[in-house]
Amino acid sequence: MTILRNATTKSMEDKAAPDDLHFESVLEAPPAKVWRALTIPDYVAAWLRPAENGIDAAHSPRRDSSEPELVDCRLLAAEAQQMLRYAWSEKMQERILDSVVTFELAPHGEGSTLLRITQGSFVLRPVAANLNQPTMLLKAA
Repeated sequence: MTILRNATTKSMEDKAAPDDLHFESVLEAPPAKVWRALTIPDYVAAWLRPAENGIDAAHSPRRDSSEPELVDCRLLAAEAQQMLRYAWSEKMQERILDSVVTFELAPHGEGSTLLRITQGSFVLRPVAANLNQPTMLLKAA
């Protein structure tokens, strides 16, 4: 079951901003297995479309316009089988949404994992008008 809420624990409330998004889910897998799904590139590619793979919206099935065209992430911090933190950048139409995404894992019962995902520190910025990419010129008639 996935839950969206502002702050789930006192420790999260201390460091959470009012606009942060928090998702929690109990997964029927041990933390080691969930950690592999979050860290092995082939497994990550199954649920996240990394920009470094050169995949873009033009080569994917039609999606809702609110979905990101590209996701680019840079690792900021990691604690094995406990926490991953990324600088996250999503290109959405003519804007880029920068944020910080944190994945926290904790044992939950026998063989299960509590996965907490927090996304915050949002900055919305426009896409540069000149991307310094080659342009096509049309021949004047």
